[in-house]
Amino acid sequence: MRKLENNELITEYHDDLDEDISFEETKTAITSAFNFIKDNMASEDLPTIRWKYFGTFVVYNGRANSILDRTKRHFDKGSITEKLYNQRTGMLNEFLNKRNEN
Repeated sequence: MRKLENNELITEYHDDLDEDISFEETKTAITSAFNFIKDNMASEDLPTIRWKYFGTFVVYNGRANSILDRTKRHFDKGSITEKLYNQRTGMLNEFLNKRNEN
């Protein structure tokens, strides 16, 4: 059995619907929750997100520390700009400080 791609799955689901909605509306309905999680996890707040039936998406302190260390190594090697370094380290340090306060 071959692996189906997202658009193939959405098309198959859309074709099985009895409703009169467009493919784009079906795609938006299916992908909106995933996009919400992706957008929130990419934000500087690094929130904990509870998604019914799927679980809780959370950034753990150990993971944040390893990203912080990796960011410092990349900056030291010159792989990332100072602006990106400051943005990431500021976000991660703020996140870790909030977590340690609780």
